[in-house]
Amino acid sequence: MRFRIHTISKTILADTITPVSIYLKLRDIFPNSVLMESSDYHGVKGSWSFICARPLATFRVDQNRIVETFPNGNIAITHVSGEANVVQRLNAFRQAFVCDGDPVPVNGIFGYVAYDAIEYFETIRLASPIEEVR
Repeated sequence: MRFRIHTISKTILADTITPVSIYLKLRDIFPNSVLMESSDYHGVKGSWSFICARPLATFRVDQNRIVETFPNGNIAITHVSGEANVVQRLNAFRQAFVCDGDPVPVNGIFGYVAYDAIEYFETIRLASPIEEVR
């Protein structure tokens, strides 16, 4: 099944309010909110901040399980069987969404990959298991 996502964006001048101030107001109202900012501060062009609230879907790898949740409430759980398995499932998850909406330079699915996910994308192995901290 493919899910259609409609993106709405708003441009706000950063001299009146900052992305961090907006994020701090939203994070307590919307759990799992994320603030992502451009790390290129050398030029104005291409400097973007994204505030994402109320995830529609999630892709999570935890304790050697891939857990995918979808907008229709379906949950898929897959046991991790190597690096390729995670990459393939993540790609399939991404392809389950069709993005439309504002014609901004960046439109689509947002999220992050934590440092300990490297084992699923490279041949590097961590010295010891890392316990999740919440």
